[in-house]
Amino acid sequence: MVPEGGAEGAIVGHGNHAGGYVVFLRHGRLHFTYNHLGTTLTTVAAEVVLPAGPVEARIEFTPTGAHAGDVDLFYGDVPVGQGHVPRTTLVTVGVTASPWATSGARPSTRSSPDATTSLPAPFAEW
Repeated sequence: MVPEGGAEGAIVGHGNHAGGYVVFLRHGRLHFTYNHLGTTLTTVAAEVVLPAGPVEARIEFTPTGAHAGDVDLFYGDVPVGQGHVPRTTLVTVGVTASPWATSGARPSTRSSPDATTSLPAPFAEW
């Protein structure tokens, strides 16, 4: 359920500063960021704001090669964004007991996985 006025913050993530992915809302729009081994960040963002009320937001990853793929973002069945991840890895990224390791952010900085903005509460205070 998206409240009136929108929503912001992390939804799910896997990995750490050395690689992984995170799905989050920023400025009311769905985002997917893939971190390739801590060297390259690829972000795909929805072109429209997530509507208030009950809505299913989803991301589909379609492999386009041995280590690459297309990302499609949807609100319900409506496509709202697309992009391409040029490089992925076969290696899974580890997680620790710290929830900060999940998003790649550090408690001292409370930065987002792509280091361009801070995560808003309640996501900043895991």
